[in-house]
Amino acid sequence: MAGIIEKIAKNDVALLQPSGAITDGQYDLDVITGVKAFVLESVKQGYNEFGQVIYGKVFLVAPLPKTPVVPGYIRTADGTTYSVASVKPYRNMAGTLLGYRIAVAGGE
Repeated sequence: MAGIIEKIAKNDVALLQPSGAITDGQYDLDVITGVKAFVLESVKQGYNEFGQVIYGKVFLVAPLPKTPVVPGYIRTADGTTYSVASVKPYRNMAGTLLGYRIAVAGGE
């Protein structure tokens, strides 16, 4: 039975996860393709005189064989890469994994 995230996830994204090896002071990244995600974007208007605006983006990702980790990256189909800020698994009451909530930062 497909979970709600699998039903609504239409965006193709790639997860870039550390492989465990380090080359020249940088993590070697494994690219996981074929990942489906649903993107939630939010804007929060600040209440001070500066009119601060805070943008947020969250990816709801269908279940994967291995849990995504921090540090990591998500690359969208248009080539934008976001840094993974947090990963939270979603489970139903029976404990079945329904997917992941991945909050991201940046966007380059």
